[in-house]
Amino acid sequence: MKPGVYIHIPFCEQRCYYCAFTVAVAREETYEPYVRRLIREIELSRWSAEPETIFLGGGTPSILAGHLIQRVLESFPRTAAEISLEANPGTLDSEKLRSWRESGVNRVSLGAQSFHDDDLRAAGRIHQAKDVFSDFELLRSAGFQNINIDLIAGLPDQRDELWRANLDCIARLQPEQGASLITLYNLYPAAELDGAAAPGFSQGQAIATMRTLAAETLPDGFTYEWTTLAFQQLRAGSTAVSLACT
Repeated sequence: MKPGVYIHIPFCEQRCYYCAFTVAVAREETYEPYVRRLIREIELSRWSAEPETIFLGGGTPSILAGHLIQRVLESFPRTAAEISLEANPGTLDSEKLRSWRESGVNRVSLGAQSFHDDDLRAAGRIHQAKDVFSDFELLRSAGFQNINIDLIAGLPDQRDELWRANLDCIARLQPEQGASLITLYNLYPAAELDGAAAPGFSQGQAIATMRTLAAETLPDGFTYEWTTLAFQQLRAGSTAVSLACT
């Protein structure tokens, strides 16, 4: 069996409030030295295997210039059947996408998280909901057909009707033309996962309802999976419903 390779690009423009990953909010001039040292580490490892898959995660790999992603991927044999890259809405442009395609990237995971701008602000995201649609179309026009969309269930004040509206927005992306997988994140307070939540509170009950709504709402053209995130504290958001796709 051929191995899979994960490459961590830690840089972000801003740390999201729910994020517990290893990330760095750093100046753009630090990106190239990191890539140079990353490539040197790969060389020192004497890696010789031909990977089946390569995944560039973060952080936000899409904030790097295309030529830096290309330099990293040139460190490996051009044998991977799938090369995935995590991208944040609002960080894409035609030149980056052209460079990714030339480098062998054939799957992009787009971190939408919500189609509701108040949700995004409450989570510390810096993009707007409309950016998801424009970047999805940009990816399609660049020739990407394997596109993953991330959504988060359980953000502050995220009522059932808002979650259903998010799912309806996903359906408008027309899976037969591009989206192949939806990753749905359960967002739990760390205290609840540790068994220390306040009596009477259960984020799990809300998440269970959202999972049912997803199963009922997402069309057959989508494949979706669930995973779990934990947070210490999130800022409360507005409860007004205002979606980019309405």
